[in-house]
Amino acid sequence: MTKPETETPAQHSTLYSYYVLFILVLIFILNWIDRMILSILLVPIQQDLGLSDTAMGVLSGFGFAVLYAVSTVVIARYSDRHNRRNLVAVAVTVWSAATSLCGMVTGFGQLLLGRAVVGVAEAGGGAPTYSIISDYFEPRRRALAMGIYSSGIYLGIMLSFLLGSFLAERYGWRVTFLMLGPPGIVLALILRFTVKEPVRGRFEPPSLRGQQPVGASLRFLWGQRAYLAAAGGLTITAVTQGAYAAWAPAMLIKTHGFTLTQVGLSLGLVLGIAGAVGTFSGGALSDWLSARNPRVRLYFPAVATLLTAPFFAAFCLADDPRVALGIYAVGTLISATHFGPAFGLTQNLALPAMRGFATALVMVATVLTGQGLGPVLTGVLSDALRGSVDGEPLRYALAIMAGFAALGAMMFAYGARHVADDFRRATGDDLCADARSPA
Repeated sequence: MTKPETETPAQHSTLYSYYVLFILVLIFILNWIDRMILSILLVPIQQDLGLSDTAMGVLSGFGFAVLYAVSTVVIARYSDRHNRRNLVAVAVTVWSAATSLCGMVTGFGQLLLGRAVVGVAEAGGGAPTYSIISDYFEPRRRALAMGIYSSGIYLGIMLSFLLGSFLAERYGWRVTFLMLGPPGIVLALILRFTVKEPVRGRFEPPSLRGQQPVGASLRFLWGQRAYLAAAGGLTITAVTQGAYAAWAPAMLIKTHGFTLTQVGLSLGLVLGIAGAVGTFSGGALSDWLSARNPRVRLYFPAVATLLTAPFFAAFCLADDPRVALGIYAVGTLISATHFGPAFGLTQNLALPAMRGFATALVMVATVLTGQGLGPVLTGVLSDALRGSVDGEPLRYALAIMAGFAALGAMMFAYGARHVADDFRRATGDDLCADARSPA
């Protein structure tokens, strides 16, 4: 996996760059389908295997998030020194095979092992991919590229809801798992044999392409105040995102009497369409506006996440389910616009040889808060409110959780004034000796 990186920028046309992005988006969609499918299959799996709520929580909760987070850091450091394309291809193959094998388990232990393998392998498809995209798209187009890539989150969630409910009701949860593996293996082969490993840091001066020790990378990133603000904003906002991803289906069932099929169809379409439109438009608009004022790279996600809070809260408190879903669609579209500029900026503010590591740090934090803290805190709030509010307490707990998006907005806004200086530091105009000295 250490093939020399000999390709030159001239070899990659704009059309080919978007082809690579298209393949990576398809892989990201599968990543989220395989990650979220368990939430749709929880009930039939629990009934078939006779598992407790605690066991199901272990399969999909905080423990899974910790395993994914730890693996992300290790794999990211490896990807900063080796062929990223091959690493992603292997990761896709492993998590796809493991997903299919989950359909053949006979008990909790085997299923836990299968999901653990999926979690570790999916970590290999995260940070290395962001690094690859950064070497196919120059800084002024990265927010758009990251926005397009991030649409895979919402498209993957949509397809996991739609396909999961459809396949599970007709063929059962085992067949559902078995059918999800082969498409990933096919995409892994397409990636391996049609996508070139780009030159690392091809848009930056050659002097910045050297490998960075962990200590030097941490010192450099700690000095990038705009990077810290972007990472902090994404981490805090992830609490809201994770809470709604985990509990919005249950809220609709408990508050409005939705069936599982109705939840899958309504939320699948809302999240898929509104989320995909938001990520694409947010990246494009941010690239256009930031050409005039680089601070927009963080002001844009600040405004988006600030507006998210009232829309998400209103979704929970609306009495008419149709009105609630309409509000949630608008809120989801607005919220999704922050991904492209925020993640794109974390790449722009890191030196080329530490981009995988810089992304991993953000992913670790967002997974722990989004997949870990957000759902747990919502459940605690719901239990605490039970008996003290009229109606279903879950809707009020979720409404409170929307406030974390507003806190994330404050973090984004704080770092906006540092964007220009930090970008110059990362691109060589004001080099930091720490970033190139031994740890």
